[in-house]
Amino acid sequence: MNRKITEEYDGFEFKYPQILALTKRQLEDQLWFSSEYDVKLDELEFRFDLSDNEKHFVLKTLPLFIRYEVYVGNFWVDVYAKHFKAPECQELASVINMVERAIHARFYRQISEVLRLDTDDHYTDWKNHEELRERDKYLSKWLKEGEPDQQMLAYSLIEGVGLFSNFLGFRSFQLNGRNKLVVTSKGTIQSSSDEDLHSEALTTSLLIKWQEIGFTFEGSELHQWFVDLVKYFVERENIIVRGSMLTDELNGVTIQDMQDYIKHRCNVVLERLGCQPLYNVKSKVAEQFDNAVTGYKLTDFFTKGVGSEYTSGWSEQSFVDCIMKGD
Repeated sequence: MNRKITEEYDGFEFKYPQILALTKRQLEDQLWFSSEYDVKLDELEFRFDLSDNEKHFVLKTLPLFIRYEVYVGNFWVDVYAKHFKAPECQELASVINMVERAIHARFYRQISEVLRLDTDDHYTDWKNHEELRERDKYLSKWLKEGEPDQQMLAYSLIEGVGLFSNFLGFRSFQLNGRNKLVVTSKGTIQSSSDEDLHSEALTTSLLIKWQEIGFTFEGSELHQWFVDLVKYFVERENIIVRGSMLTDELNGVTIQDMQDYIKHRCNVVLERLGCQPLYNVKSKVAEQFDNAVTGYKLTDFFTKGVGSEYTSGWSEQSFVDCIMKGD
């Protein structure tokens, strides 16, 4: 087969096992559903057991999430699938769009519903903050502008870096001896695992394309453009981190920890593209959090309200009734 990953194709023969492997990981290794996470079990802690700093972080962060998922879902259908036309890529785009919209967005909506913030005033609160308006412009810009490779690279950062300081903030409720917001924290870890995979899907697709056309990325004008974009992205994310907290730390995770982690995540994306890391940074939280990110889905049989055995549609009594009836 001489066809390329970006070319129209009327057949169905698969050529790219790397892409199929990513779809398999999403569907078979780490698929989860928002209904498995009963966020209502965190409600009392949300309302009565959080410090002012913790409440500020949650309320400042949540409005970003659903809007982010809508943008990213649109990207996979309207940008990625229109450029990478191989059947494996079409399948991958459909699966990731479903995960972003029907799983992640629904999970974040659950949190807003529990907090009784399921209103447009809440979801559009980002408009009141300059740093969040700038992030929104970035998301929108690369849906509509730039060459395809630039769009893919920009969204590899969005998927692989964009919300990771926020994910780390939610993870902090479970660090350093704390045990708050158990269900919410575990749900955001599942979401971060998916986003990491989606970023890897973009870098993998680009590497296949570049190999097919004989393009060397590192040292090219496109590479320099991307390095400049990474620096801008880090600058903007650092501003967002500072605005998400009232003090210089959240549950033992400092602003500096979060900013170092952002740089670490940028290095991850660059290394996946076959490039040298841009930042000489040692993130104190990277190993601990990245192990959770890349751990895929493990059913939690011990935390109440988490895991498919609780909410997958099979109750113990229904199972007993089925057996007794002989069905």
